[in-house]
Amino acid sequence: MEEQKKYENKILTIPNIITIIRMIGSIYLLSYIYKNGIDNHYFVTTFALVLALSDLLDGFIARRYNMYSHLGGALDPIADKLLNWGIGLVLMVKGIMPLWPLVIAIRDVIVFLFTSYLFLCKKIELKPTMPAKLKMCFQSAGVIATLLFGFGKEKLLLIAPIFMGLSILMIVIEPYYIYQSLKKKRY
Repeated sequence: MEEQKKYENKILTIPNIITIIRMIGSIYLLSYIYKNGIDNHYFVTTFALVLALSDLLDGFIARRYNMYSHLGGALDPIADKLLNWGIGLVLMVKGIMPLWPLVIAIRDVIVFLFTSYLFLCKKIELKPTMPAKLKMCFQSAGVIATLLFGFGKEKLLLIAPIFMGLSILMIVIEPYYIYQSLKKKRY
């Protein structure tokens, strides 16, 4: 516990540096896709995959070496949204991805506002639920599949819509999951 408290208020931890690099890399990738489209599928997909995997790396390092910080806890979900929604929105603007995955963005905005309110006003910090973590994985897979294969109705083009649909399914499941968790805590 002493080791954990050592990093809580630190800014420059290894996980935070990785998260900041992911944010900068995401901005670069978004501008590249906006300017060039996804003409180079392999470059764009590899870059996005490296950025997505860096999220796993910073989380692993933070947990394994007890380097959790309040800043990292705030920056990490912002970096996730910047990468996934940034790419998703640019792909929508370019006409490569349809608008229906915006349902996921609406959920993310509502959850972000609610958790920010709880954290800033009530000093309550919520941890992501398992459905929220799965939603993020499916959403990332859907965005990366769109970059690699496109978004459509046949063969490999179905991979992205399936992952986005699974992400929406997690949004539907999450309230029930939270309800069951709260119910268990009462008894």
